[in-house]
Amino acid sequence: MHVPFALEVRDLWPETLVALKGLSRANPVVVALRAVEWLLYRQARRIVTPLGGSERYFALKNVEPERVVWIPNGVDFNLLPQDRTSPKGAFKIYYAGAIGAPNAVDTLLDVAERVLRAKGPDEVQFHFLGEGTQKSALVQRAHKQCLTNVVFHQGVAKSEVFAKLQDAHAFIVTLRQSYLYEFGIGLNKLYDYLAMGRPVILGCPPVPEPVSLSGAGIRTPPEDVGALADAVLSLLSMSPPEIQQMGERGRTYVRTHHDFRILARRLEETLEGLCGESKARVGLSASA
Repeated sequence: MHVPFALEVRDLWPETLVALKGLSRANPVVVALRAVEWLLYRQARRIVTPLGGSERYFALKNVEPERVVWIPNGVDFNLLPQDRTSPKGAFKIYYAGAIGAPNAVDTLLDVAERVLRAKGPDEVQFHFLGEGTQKSALVQRAHKQCLTNVVFHQGVAKSEVFAKLQDAHAFIVTLRQSYLYEFGIGLNKLYDYLAMGRPVILGCPPVPEPVSLSGAGIRTPPEDVGALADAVLSLLSMSPPEIQQMGERGRTYVRTHHDFRILARRLEETLEGLCGESKARVGLSASA
């Protein structure tokens, strides 16, 4: 049977182990996974990935551009609250997601500390919604350093998260400083943030990402505490209408380009096209 093979690559393994975990390229695990990676890339008729900007990585692996299809992450708009409410009180900046080593939440605490020197907790607050291996240590750190502008919340189910995010005036996230992300990023949380119609501060390399593409926020270098803090202060200097317009640009962008229904159709078209190619090849083989 001529069954076409499509491969989905959501993370660049084993490169992630080298870049973020510090494993040697000579490590037996890395060597074994590299062999598997080579075999899969060689056999795949299509490689589907949500990593915008990953073309350079696949080119280094001798994968032809026509075999790579970018289908980014998206949003299920059915989960969003029907009634959109405006946040009240102090300007609240949310991080919602996993709180572990790859998420650089410790850097965001550094940002909160710097902003606290310029603005009191009654003016701006940083809220962290989620769970993870670093959460306990970061909660203790915030308490020890008297970061009175920092609030931690328990994680909630995906079906409940959007109701919680309505309390945010803006969102913030930064990647780790690593060459890995120069090959593309695919953060699910970015699309959730933008769907809420709020500005986003994003620390990442200059790769294709929805915040810059939509004009819905401020991009800084990853883990750059000074630049991230300046971005927060820049938002605080804007008028409410300016902030609202920035957020709405993001919401419009993800509704237009990142609704799950749109992305599902793109995946369907990709797979149907692949099947059509396979049938054509079978026909040519039979006629030969």
